Amino acid sequence: MFEIIEFKSKWKTPLGLNKATWIWKNKIKDLDLINTKNFLLKKEKEILKLPSEHDGLTHLPDGTTARSNQFNLFNFNHDYTNKIKKFIQDNVKQLCQRTGIETKDFYIMCWFNVLREGEIIHKHRHYNVLNGEESFISGHLCISANNTNTYYNSICDQPLLIIKNEPGLLNFFAGYLPHFTDPHIGPDVRITIAMDIYYDKKFANQKFLEKKVVIPLFD
Repeated sequence: MFEIIEFKSKWKTPLGLNKATWIWKNKIKDLDLINTKNFLLKKEKEILKLPSEHDGLTHLPDGTTARSNQFNLFNFNHDYTNKIKKFIQDNVKQLCQRTGIETKDFYIMCWFNVLREGEIIHKHRHYNVLNGEESFISGHLCISANNTNTYYNSICDQPLLIIKNEPGLLNFFAGYLPHFTDPHIGPDVRITIAMDIYYDKKFANQKFLEKKVVIPLFD
């Protein structure tokens, strides 16, 4: 489902920015979420052997998010990841068709976040406003969650939208929107697959391209 979301700030000045944004939501129906979760938890052990370069505003330097620029989920080439990639490809095509955008050789950076009891992803954005023109599609696909939400703010950083983290739900959104999560509560893990999709190779980090952290979305 594609939605245009209007946000009109009561604090807007006559020359202020008041930009409409968008969200895309769709649920994967043929993915074994339990076994996908177990597969990702096994991969987590491998990924944690990689160097930690940042914490992705999780304040968890020992987590997978801190290594998001060290791997690409789709390089694992497993039945679960291949099915997820196909779902993302199909949704990108549908979004492009809906918005009249030509489908071309897009590139993707894709990782996964693992949160345990009391852990949280703090407010962040994948692109700052100054680089907003480079933003194409950011997104996340929920694999496992326990009654938590993701909160999106407007480009002016005012409350905009709350989406419940439902296992199997894919959200595409503008990467310049600030967003954050509730603290994860409960003994199970919260796992989300996160991504940035680039309209053109030139928008991706050259180092990430060389390391195959950013790869073609359509093979």
